Amino acid sequence: MTKTLIPAFEAKVGDWEYFICIMKYAEVANNVHFAHEIKANEDYSTIVQRGLSDRAAAIKEYLLKSEHRFLGAIIVAVYGGNPNYIPVSMEDPDGMLSGLDRQFGVLTFDGSQSYFALDGQHRLKAIKDAVRQKPELGADDIAVIVVSHFETAEGNRRTRRLFTNINRNPKTPKPQNPKTPYI
Repeated sequence: MTKTLIPAFEAKVGDWEYFICIMKYAEVANNVHFAHEIKANEDYSTIVQRGLSDRAAAIKEYLLKSEHRFLGAIIVAVYGGNPNYIPVSMEDPDGMLSGLDRQFGVLTFDGSQSYFALDGQHRLKAIKDAVRQKPELGADDIAVIVVSHFETAEGNRRTRRLFTNINRNPKTPKPQNPKTPYI
């Protein structure tokens, strides 16, 4: 089991505690999975993810070809254990950081956890495929929001509710130029 450390900001909303992290595409490609890879149960993966479409291929091409590439955050659920959050204090002799460092720290994973994309599976698939084809893309950064998922009846309901709330009313913007597809 490999211990993993990820710099993170701790955040709370409602009854959710979550962490905002920056990860390299290569880290995401190697460590974040699809729900069906974590738990081989078709019903399970369909309640916490939508099926993949050819949209992932379009995003992959965007990553491979655009120097202006940018992707929004992926929401990742931790399966098999809660990450341990360790707050970090920053040295601040002039008092300029007062209050700013209150939520900064490091997430530690002991290696027993698995991670799956709760939201952003098309981006995840595109990243995995693009990094495989062009490994230097692995150095790019992406924002990752980490939530804990617990394998209990209540944990499954909670994760499903979060997935449903995130994807309740998705809207696809219209492209500005019909010749340039929106990704």
